[in-house]
Amino acid sequence: MKQNAQIDGYQRVLTEFNGQGIQYCLLRNYEFLYDGSFPIEGLDILISKDDKSKIDALFTSLGFTRRKQQFSLAHQAYFKLVDLKRVSFDIQVGGIYWNDMRYLDEGVLKNRASKEYFYVLSENDAFIMYLAHSILGKRYFKQKYKNILSSLIVDKEYVLSNLAK
Repeated sequence: MKQNAQIDGYQRVLTEFNGQGIQYCLLRNYEFLYDGSFPIEGLDILISKDDKSKIDALFTSLGFTRRKQQFSLAHQAYFKLVDLKRVSFDIQVGGIYWNDMRYLDEGVLKNRASKEYFYVLSENDAFIMYLAHSILGKRYFKQKYKNILSSLIVDKEYVLSNLAK
């Protein structure tokens, strides 16, 4: 499959993250990076607080513009146009948030899993994120997220302990 410039734009940033040792993981809706599915909505990423200054410099050097924060102080958004298509990143610093309420901290980075050329949440942390994101953020379960939740094999005690926090 021929990769398009938009996917190349995402891949370049993630390759730079890896090369600079930035601690990150993609949160959801990243399937397009390896299966070419569309539409591309942008990427939600968790990064370590310690790497915040690195990502500001990296995005600037790659020609991205920082968007004005709209709904959360814990999110930073960057975008640029590649072949008239948006390449967009929504960065969550130091944890995973809903309306500035952190429901997973950056400790999940130590559990992250490698997928293709990027990192994603572990199955346990992904389960918590999809559950919390669906209930708090969406107030319903998208069919896609139901399918993902039902496919994950999780440590029940880990999930319950983290949800209790």
